[in-house]
Amino acid sequence: MMDISDGLSSEILHISNQSDLGCVIYEERLPIADEMKNAAYKFRSDPTACALSGGEDYELLFTVDQNDYDKINIK
Repeated sequence: MMDISDGLSSEILHISNQSDLGCVIYEERLPIADEMKNAAYKFRSDPTACALSGGEDYELLFTVDQNDYDKINIK
């Protein structure tokens, strides 16, 4: 588990490199608030790119074995 202080894409790269595994990011599952999407569009930016490269959002990133996926509550 790690914080996302350097941006989601950077931290996913760290986890992937440390575990010697790859990952799949489902864009539709990224938690992007409507207010953030609107701000990104206002500045002609892609909300997904902002979510992947932005940092300092005080979120945690962790991994879970696919066999245990149903045991966690993701909204």
